[in-house]
Amino acid sequence: MKKRYTKVLLYSVMLSCLLFTGGCGKSPKDLSDDDAREAGNERENEDDSHNGNIDPQAFGVLADKISDVFKTRNECYILSNAYADSIFVIDTKGSVSSYDSKSLMSNIPADSGDSPVLCECSKDTLYFYVYNYDKKAGNYVKSFYAVDAKTNAADFLLKQDDNGYIYCTDYYDGALHLEYEMNNSYIGEYIITRSDSDGKYLISRGESPVQKTINDKGFDALAYYCPGSWDKACLARIVSEAGYVFAGDGENYIKVFSDGSFEDFYGFKGNDDAIIYYDEEYVIFSHDESGQRTVYCLNAEDDSLSDIDTFDTGGFDYTAGSTIFTLVGVNEGRILYYEDASEEYGLWNSSLFSYDPATGEKECILSETGIPGVRALNPSSFRYKLIGDELYGQEMTGERIEWEKLTIDNKKVSFEDTGCIIEDISAFKYGKVISDTRSVDCPYCGLRLNDFYEECFVLNPEYSPNADAINESLSEKLKLSAGYYDDEDNLNYDEEECEWHRESPSMYHCTEDMYVSDIDILGDRYLTVDMTGYWYGGGAHGYPLWRQYLYDLETGAEMTLADFYEGSTESFKELVANATVDDLLTYDEESCPYYVYDADTVYENAYEEADPAASFVVFRQDGVYVVYSPYDMGPYASGWIEVFISYDDLLGRSQLNT
Repeated sequence: MKKRYTKVLLYSVMLSCLLFTGGCGKSPKDLSDDDAREAGNERENEDDSHNGNIDPQAFGVLADKISDVFKTRNECYILSNAYADSIFVIDTKGSVSSYDSKSLMSNIPADSGDSPVLCECSKDTLYFYVYNYDKKAGNYVKSFYAVDAKTNAADFLLKQDDNGYIYCTDYYDGALHLEYEMNNSYIGEYIITRSDSDGKYLISRGESPVQKTINDKGFDALAYYCPGSWDKACLARIVSEAGYVFAGDGENYIKVFSDGSFEDFYGFKGNDDAIIYYDEEYVIFSHDESGQRTVYCLNAEDDSLSDIDTFDTGGFDYTAGSTIFTLVGVNEGRILYYEDASEEYGLWNSSLFSYDPATGEKECILSETGIPGVRALNPSSFRYKLIGDELYGQEMTGERIEWEKLTIDNKKVSFEDTGCIIEDISAFKYGKVISDTRSVDCPYCGLRLNDFYEECFVLNPEYSPNADAINESLSEKLKLSAGYYDDEDNLNYDEEECEWHRESPSMYHCTEDMYVSDIDILGDRYLTVDMTGYWYGGGAHGYPLWRQYLYDLETGAEMTLADFYEGSTESFKELVANATVDDLLTYDEESCPYYVYDADTVYENAYEEADPAASFVVFRQDGVYVVYSPYDMGPYASGWIEVFISYDDLLGRSQLNT
């Protein structure tokens, strides 16, 4: 990423963050052999696939050809997360297509790297990238593939340069745009189209007039995230829809036009403003001051400024008392957005608004209350999307979250099922979820020091005659966790630290979150309650959390491995150590999550760690997973390392039940 610091922040239409983006240009329809190269699924040419350079001047001429060919802009949109089992794609007319993720990925070579990540789609093609280790570059790079939605045929497209970084993928105007940065300064772009004649992919690379101006001035392109997603908009999209691209160096800002010409811009209120979105009519940005955030709308025609809303930030985004603004889109002269407000830490109430910049009128369309157990509907989920002229929202229906079409008529909202499933919530199949929260301020300076949120599963009586006893046990665990924050002796207040609180408030703000992540019943006898979360106490990163509780539905008793395992400690150590080595050998040296790629060392470490009374063991239908926490057997970046052992090997029977 670029090292230059741009003081005008780019808002991710929800979170304040720095976006250093670049790349522009329109896509070529017909390219000569000198101008572009063909991409296919012959992987023997993959190592030099990033060498398809063309002359920048030729690139500019060729890129202009696309404007007369593609007028459809985005044909369809992805309504699934990048790792979903089922992928749902919806077009601007509301037609939904469903695909099986495993089938789509089946022809992406297994040795290409990590699991493929879905990044873009067109009407008949889905685009994936894979992180893989490049020995020549000495680091992980992205390789891109195009998968035919009908046949699952996968075409290898390209691999990023050794000294470059592809940071933006955007399907726009009939082409896949991959914007990249080289040497922390130069920005450029790959443009990938598909030939109508033979179906082969054509790839060009170069610098457009907009990029040339930004590169020559040493500025950062100020792109925005596409409304309703974490995807950055390519500069081709921005310059086409807005007529210009913002760029700056932290002090000076310009509007760059499609031919590379530019003019100075002085419309921001301060250096700490955050751009949310802009087009040919409006510039939407936020300004923070004294713990409050105001979202402004600047009329691009007459430079008039109106404030859409002002709200408290609570000192930190995502803490109690804070409000998160998320742009949905601009439609028929009205700005659609929603706000997630947290009265208590951990639960968010969502309100959808329509704002008319011409009159200043703001109307609340829909308000929904946060639900414990539905973690997917948090402020980072982009709950609403504007696709074409239709509005879609994520809604809880029974035991699952689905995308539904929202129709607004005479200030009343109706919902229509689309068939796009986001997530099944297992907790609501077997019961419900409650929660507790704590927020603790320094008694001397008032800084928010701790935020705590934890959920608790409540089993329906129909699943066990001992549901009350099980629920009481789970409730006591919640009370114990929350009670920690009620005891001042645990929190170590120190008035002398208030100076540090004021200087580095985020370093002293600790958060702890635990969610009910999965509920299951094993063999009609045992209830499993999985809890996952995250603790943060300052520094570069926090620490992931994971617990599992196991209950006997017939007796109501909480169970552990010791209630089932009858073998010796020595046998358990050997079993776990051998299983861990087997897991090690499923990786190659480059992708190995363990500290060392050495079977003897891993065996010794696993043998030392294993203890039937203390090892973290997660129970599943067909066996258990011995789970190593970050840093136990591998670095933090490896996350949890899970080693499977079947019930046959562990207990001498095929299931947990006797």
